[in-house]
Amino acid sequence: MPVTNEKKLRSTGSGVCHRILVGTRDENQQSWLRNALREWGYPATTVTSPDELAAELERCSQNVVVVLDDDFYPDGPVAALASLLLDGFAVPVLFLGDPPADKVVERTSKMGAVAFSAVDSELKEFRHCLNHLEGCCEARLELGVPLLGRSSAIRELRDLIRNVAVSNAPVMITGESGTGKELVARAIHDLGVRALQEFVPVNVAALPETLIESMLFGHEKGSFTGADQRQGGYCERAHRGTLFLDEIGEMNRDLQPKLLRFLQNLTVQRIGATTSQKVDVRIISATNRDVKQLIDYGLLREDLFFRLHVIPVYVPPLRERRDDIPLLANAFLKRKCPPWRNKLSISEDLMER
Repeated sequence: MPVTNEKKLRSTGSGVCHRILVGTRDENQQSWLRNALREWGYPATTVTSPDELAAELERCSQNVVVVLDDDFYPDGPVAALASLLLDGFAVPVLFLGDPPADKVVERTSKMGAVAFSAVDSELKEFRHCLNHLEGCCEARLELGVPLLGRSSAIRELRDLIRNVAVSNAPVMITGESGTGKELVARAIHDLGVRALQEFVPVNVAALPETLIESMLFGHEKGSFTGADQRQGGYCERAHRGTLFLDEIGEMNRDLQPKLLRFLQNLTVQRIGATTSQKVDVRIISATNRDVKQLIDYGLLREDLFFRLHVIPVYVPPLRERRDDIPLLANAFLKRKCPPWRNKLSISEDLMER
């Protein structure tokens, strides 16, 4: 018995999926999935490459569920979701194939509305998962924030992020406050080989000056007043993952030689410890300050800057990507309006202003 019919799907006002995009290169799977979905009343379109999927989502990214087989994105589900978010598409995704590792399920669940389904002959599990995601069609991915924009500046940034992600070299992200530097850092992490490991963000400017060394490198029990137990720092926590040092230009000058030493040999020595330990960490840093001025004024060591500034990534402000204003304005309007006001729009005159 069909879940519903296409007429009902198209006429329902909220929380209902209008369309299914199926990504698979297997012609047999394309055929029987498309037929099954249409029998159940779901309008379905099949695509055979990530570029085709992106093109379809460009045309209609609202009220869509994406169904992907397990080899559609060769690097796996985390990279698939990261790629969709990088392209500005926050859509629910159903992955088909063998059950993934627990780490994959945990990581993708943090990125948004996601389900996994084995492919059985009766498609019972698939249909159940699809019904679950149907209610997510009008919701943004809960924690995964898309990099919205279609301007040439944002397209160049996306290309750079994809190229940087495959490297292990330190990255320094520069840009004004509010341009999305942490979003870029997370995208670099999620698209790289460390995606299943920890992404550890550290706002250097927000760390208490008296505790910053302990919080970065850890401490032994009794090493200072209040150190009642042994504690690892952010650098240890990021082992095999990514350490994101935000607002690096605000770092205490006295701590900079210790960070430089850490970057040179990637070893950590907790406060009060007599030995050090090796860690495997990718470093991404960010600042909204003029780096040259920081060096000229003696606020940032030049040798530390060169250790951090191996691959520069610049995030443009909105005034350099004005073509994205309509897209962003409409996205924010939709996100902030309650469901029963979903027909509000911005007039052409207001948009021009």
